[in-house]
Amino acid sequence: GPDVESEYIIDFMTKSHEEEKPFFIFHNSKLGHIAFNFIQPEKGSNYPPTPELTWDEATQAYTRADVTITGSSGVYEAEGINDGGIHRHIEYVDYMIWQYVEHLKELGILNNTIIIFASDN
Repeated sequence: GPDVESEYIIDFMTKSHEEEKPFFIFHNSKLGHIAFNFIQPEKGSNYPPTPELTWDEATQAYTRADVTITGSSGVYEAEGINDGGIHRHIEYVDYMIWQYVEHLKELGILNNTIIIFASDN
C-alpha cells in the first residue's frame, strides 16, 4: 500500500540524486478512497485504518507505530492501527509528504525542488 509507494519514491529520489539526474515524481495516492476493509470485514467498504501516527510539535517530526496483523480467513487482530476514516487517510498523506520533504532536506535539494499537491476529494 502507501508505505510501499513511499519507499519506492524515496529510493527513486536517492538514486536520481546520486546519478545527478533531475527527476519527476507523480504520486497518485490510493488513500482517500473507499476500499474493502479486510482488517475489519464487518465494516465492509469504508476508509480502512492506517498506522497510528504521533506528531511531536517540539521536534516537528512524525512517529509511525509498528503495525502487527495476525489471523486469517477474515478474522484478524491488529495492533498499531487507528480507527480509520477519511481524516486518518488525510493525516497519512500528510505523513508521506512530510517524509518526502525530510528526505529532500537530507539530500540537500529541497530548495531546488518544486512540490505540487492537488486533490480530487
